[in-house]
Amino acid sequence: ILVGIDGSAGNAREAILGELARTAAGRSIALSIEGADQQIRRVEIETPESPLWVGPVLSLAQRIPASAGADFKARAMQMLIAAVFAITVLRCLCRFLQEIVVARISQRTTMNLRRDTFDNAIRLPLNFYGAEGTSDTISRFVQDANRVNRGLVLLIGKAVREPLKVIGLLYFAILLNAKLTLIMLLAAPPAILCVVILSRKIRQVTRRELESWSAVLARLKEGLSGIRIVKAFAQEQHEQKRFDKFADRLLRHQFKIAKWDSASGPLMEVLGTAIACSCMILAAAWLQDNDMTREEFIGLVVILATAAESARKLGDIPSRLSIADAAAQRIFEVVDAPAEMDAADSVELEPMRQSIVFDHLSFTYDKAGQPALQEVNLSVQAGQRIAVVGPNGSGKTTLLAMIPRFYCPQSGCIRFDGIDIAQATLESLRRHIGIVTQQTIMFNESIAMNIAYGNPAAADQAVEDAARQAFAHEFIMETEKGYETVIGEQGTRLSGGQLQRLAIARAILHDPAILILDEATSQIDADSESRIQKALAGFTQGRTSFIIAHRLSTIVAADLIVVMDQGRLIAQGKHEQLLTDCHVYKQLYEMQFVQS
Repeated sequence: ILVGIDGSAGNAREAILGELARTAAGRSIALSIEGADQQIRRVEIETPESPLWVGPVLSLAQRIPASAGADFKARAMQMLIAAVFAITVLRCLCRFLQEIVVARISQRTTMNLRRDTFDNAIRLPLNFYGAEGTSDTISRFVQDANRVNRGLVLLIGKAVREPLKVIGLLYFAILLNAKLTLIMLLAAPPAILCVVILSRKIRQVTRRELESWSAVLARLKEGLSGIRIVKAFAQEQHEQKRFDKFADRLLRHQFKIAKWDSASGPLMEVLGTAIACSCMILAAAWLQDNDMTREEFIGLVVILATAAESARKLGDIPSRLSIADAAAQRIFEVVDAPAEMDAADSVELEPMRQSIVFDHLSFTYDKAGQPALQEVNLSVQAGQRIAVVGPNGSGKTTLLAMIPRFYCPQSGCIRFDGIDIAQATLESLRRHIGIVTQQTIMFNESIAMNIAYGNPAAADQAVEDAARQAFAHEFIMETEKGYETVIGEQGTRLSGGQLQRLAIARAILHDPAILILDEATSQIDADSESRIQKALAGFTQGRTSFIIAHRLSTIVAADLIVVMDQGRLIAQGKHEQLLTDCHVYKQLYEMQFVQS
């Protein structure tokens, strides 16, 4: 029985234990012990090093009175329960705040990324969409951005919290036993190598999977936008098979991602557990050789077990971040793509007063085997009406697309009043050009907004005057809300002829110096066309107009007819002259113009 310490005997047992607890580590003390024969013996011992947590616990224990009774213990228990509850509430509140902050940061970052992508996407030249397709770009906005958002949540949340835990645990492990901790860290390079290999695999597969998503979206858009044709030809089953083909390819890539992603977590957990077990075996051997105390051993076991759990949670982070990285690369391909830019010495272009000159103009689409335009030379005087004719694929639309710089020629140039349009600002160039295309483009807004799209500040009366001139006012007033009627997505609530008349009204309100009409009256009935032609005749008076049309009435009224064939300008002149001198024009006249 322990009866005294440092030569003092007869003290209360609690006082002796308290004095023993307060004794500094590494100090020699003398204990008085009473044996079974009631003889008191003196024993010299040396106090061991205490674990790090002993000091705070003893400091708290010393505040408890030795004479504490049942009431004190009950209050202490109540305070302990209240403390546990308060700590739990605080922990949950911090977790709630952390998740809210992470969500706001990740969502705001993703939305800003979408804004930047759209801001550059609408400024990209048309040949970008010819190569990539609009569906692929839309997929990057939606699917790829969602992957980036999930990666940001992971990066800001778990990828920050768990490494900090591991760093803290390693710090305490070094304090306990630096040599064993350093041995444990030697296993880090193999683990990092495994992570790098897995991340590279997942990044490659993810890119192919996102490209498959783009193909599926394109097929979906194509099938639904052409639903009338699908039903008209009873091709639902055929479209389903085409969609299934792309969906199956997407599914195969998703399975590959799942395989590599699922392997990363278990692999990291096995490596972490193997490292921890190896270190514990080594620690146990050191314990037997008295190179390690029991307190150090127990502390290391706890720390290594906790570190292994944190490492397990970190196991899926590299693979998930690789998925986000692959998606981010695809998004930044759009963000970083070279947009349409004005030249450093660009000038403001004034309305054309003299001529437009096409000088040795040549152009080839990306990945096209044959040039779309070859050495085109043409001079057009201001105010002339130019009809551009030729077989399908002869380069008519491409030639007119060069005027507003939708495409830039590989050689040659276009000059307005002697100024190369490549040296003009895009805004000033396109401000003087109005376009009406065969494929009418309208937005899911009101009729008034669509007419005033090129001139948002136009007064209501000006919008109505333009609609009257395009013979659109009558059908507009028959709609539910008149000019405030929303026309639906892609103008589905209006007929093709009505949409084209709105497009013509939009061009009239824009009041351009140069007008481009690409089959502008192709979807209008004969009665409406005669009135439209009268309106256009008045509107084009004094304006330079380029017209692509298949109807004879439009062609013969032109001041100059330009004949295109296989990207070359093969003839130009008046109707009667071309019938005599140009075989291609005569053939077109006989096959198409007479029929119309």
